[in-house]
Amino acid sequence: LPEEEYFRSESIRNKVSELTESAIEEIRQLSRGLVSPHFNELGLVDHITRLVNDIRHVAPYSIQFTHDEWSEIELLGKERKLALFRIVQEQIKNIVRHARATQVRISLHCVEDQVHLCISDDGQGFDAVRTPHGLGLSHIYERSRVCSGEVSIETAPGQGCLLTVRMPIAV
Repeated sequence: LPEEEYFRSESIRNKVSELTESAIEEIRQLSRGLVSPHFNELGLVDHITRLVNDIRHVAPYSIQFTHDEWSEIELLGKERKLALFRIVQEQIKNIVRHARATQVRISLHCVEDQVHLCISDDGQGFDAVRTPHGLGLSHIYERSRVCSGEVSIETAPGQGCLLTVRMPIAV
């Protein structure tokens, strides 16, 4: 092979290798997203931390997760933990797909007899009145409702988005 062709084919092999590794990592992340987390092995805080760390590797923005003391949050029932985890997953997916954000903040706190989950981004926002609720937001509202919770969304075009979920700690 002439030297120029050799370097071109080497470049192609490197690019194929990079794309393959990227595809494998994406499949791993999708697989993790489909499996229900086992809260016996890792708690809700650890599962959200793992999700945040996964996002940090592939997302072009800064993402922060703050939370109360681990033991207080882990007293939540399994159904509430799963609902909160799925809400975080869904909203992160919405941010990645639509927001064009540079900063994302997730906070999980117990306040009196409620757990508060807040997810904010500095993305492009949207008109909450005119934008129909897609499947993602519908899932968030439904998961919250099943746990006797409520959802509020503060957003406007160019203003980012703040999603807040409040649900009772116990039934």
